[in-house]
Formats: sequence, C-alpha cells, structure tokens
Amino acid sequence: MNEPSEKDKRFAVEHLLSLLFPSSESIMFLPSGALMINFNGENIIIDENNFEVFQSVLKDVFCLAESGQETFNPGNEAAKKIADKLMRARQRVAAQKTAENGQGSVFARYLSILSIALHLSMTELKKYTMYMIYDNIERYMLYTNWDLDIKQRLAGGKPDSSPDDWMKIIH
Repeated sequence: MNEPSEKDKRFAVEHLLSLLFPSSESIMFLPSGALMINFNGENIIIDENNFEVFQSVLKDVFCLAESGQETFNPGNEAAKKIADKLMRARQRVAAQKTAENGQGSVFARYLSILSIALHLSMTELKKYTMYMIYDNIERYMLYTNWDLDIKQRLAGGKPDSSPDDWMKIIH
C-alpha cells in the first residue's frame, strides 16, 4: 500500500476504512505493511497475525461470498497453467468492468447522492450504517419516481404506469 503504483488502492481502502470506523481519529499504513487505526488515543494494529480474522469479519459484515479463486485445485503443472490463464482472464474482465462503470465505491456514490438529496453533510452521513444507507437510497429512489410521476401528470402527461408508493413498507 505504500508503493506509488498502489495509490488508487490505498485511496479506496482509506475511504472504506473511514466508513467502517467513522469514530477513528486516524488511519495509517505502517512501513511494515500493517494498518494502524487510532481510537481515542488507543492504537489498534492489523497485521499478518490478525488479518485473517479481520478479513473474515469483513466478509460477514458485507455478506461476501467466496470468490471463484478457491475453486481451482490444479493436479499437475499443465492444469496449473490453465488455471493461471483463467484467473488472468477473470482479472482482465473485472478490470474492464471497473473501467466501464467508473471507479469508486458504491457507498461513496450513495453518500454523495444522499448528501444532495437529504441536505446532510458527508460527516453526518458517515455515521449511517450500511443498512441506513441502503434504506435511504431505496426510499429516495421511490420518492423520486413518485414525484416525477406527479409532475408529469400535472403537466398533462399520461404515464403508462403508476410508480410504487414511496411510503410503502420496504423491509
């Protein structure tokens, strides 16, 4: 993470960690490769000794399924070469999708949208949980569709269908 070529990854990780730990005072990458997070003067260090536990917790929090990487178990050198080729192809496709869809976290995009829609500061929105972010985005989209439908009808338009009630129970 400390290499100049890893600048984009470091930026993305710092933003994700700021969402995960909004009450942290600082987040630093140590030269050893460890991560240090400061809470009220107490430092928490994530390194090779506890990274797997941290990674496991993140998978649970974000409901992440295992990637396809673990499915390859080549039996010999020829099979390993084929597995390596398949993994490189997957990485190229993933990089292409990222380039097509734009870079950045979906949460950063959602927070940006909500800051405009709800007239709240990013600092305030960073206190929201993932559930609250998803809930607010979904409710805002329902409201926007409903509002556009009403405006279209008031202007004399005849929409093909009615939007969902923006006040419906969504959970």
